[in-house]
Amino acid sequence: MQRELFTTAGADTLRYLTDVRGYSVEDIKAMGLGYCSTSTAKELEGAPYGAGTTYTLAIPYRSGGRILGFKLRTIEETVKPKYKNTEGLPKKASLFGLTPLKLTGNGEKDRDITIVEGELDALRAQVRGVENIVASAGLDVSTEALEEAKRRGVKRVTILVDVEENKESQRAKLQKIEKAIRAIRKVGLTAMVAELTG
Repeated sequence: MQRELFTTAGADTLRYLTDVRGYSVEDIKAMGLGYCSTSTAKELEGAPYGAGTTYTLAIPYRSGGRILGFKLRTIEETVKPKYKNTEGLPKKASLFGLTPLKLTGNGEKDRDITIVEGELDALRAQVRGVENIVASAGLDVSTEALEEAKRRGVKRVTILVDVEENKESQRAKLQKIEKAIRAIRKVGLTAMVAELTG
């Protein structure tokens, strides 16, 4: 799928990544992103409805060195949901990027993780050298995911959120943040929140 991203067929998806998201070709390759065509979708095990037509951006979901499946994303801003998973991917029970997370070896530093909203944000940060960063789509943080993080030695969780453009969206975001904080505290972890501006 990665090779196909750099063909004529994947041109719109590649343009979304470079022009809209601002990713370099090096970032895209390091993140392992690909293009899901209709023919590729037929070969994907458990491909969701819309794979290869509406959902063309393929994001690998790894555990260690193995790809377990893909999160597929639409490049059309009006389509909801933005992401769909191939069958068999962990949904509630994990944070995207936690399993292959490279911990620093500094025991104190490794007690902290940062949760961002989007898988692409987490992947890009990881390839740029940001340590201990994971994603939880839409801030839907499950108890199971947090318990998994806690078993790995995590003590503190920072939720890093984007600033919303309008008050209604900001209110909805605040409700999600409050729910995530309750979930984090419920499993005995410390919760912090930061906003990403600009």
